[in-house]
Amino acid sequence: MFRSVITVGQGAIKSSFVLNGGAAIALLAFIGHLAQFKPEKVAEFGACQLPFAYGVLAIAVTSGLTYLSQWLYASPRGLAKRAGFILNLLCIALGLGSYGLFVWGLFATYRAFVAYA
Repeated sequence: MFRSVITVGQGAIKSSFVLNGGAAIALLAFIGHLAQFKPEKVAEFGACQLPFAYGVLAIAVTSGLTYLSQWLYASPRGLAKRAGFILNLLCIALGLGSYGLFVWGLFATYRAFVAYA
């Protein structure tokens, strides 16, 4: 059972990397193209890049803290197990936050495209 929880968690981390990272790269490519034709719009679309970049940062921190929390869980000491539990909750919050940042980035980009037209 524990192995399946770890596998699902790793899948969630990977999917958040792909979502936020892919969106950030695609938007960056669009901004690079936009700079050639409408440079005045670059700042507006550049602001849309931030939620995706923060989402990548949040999930990268989650990935590192996941390892640390599991290491603390393996400790025989009660205080370390408690710290591992707290880090696990932080990982869950950061992981969910990365999905929230993706949604925020989607809405910000949508609004920028609507205003662009």
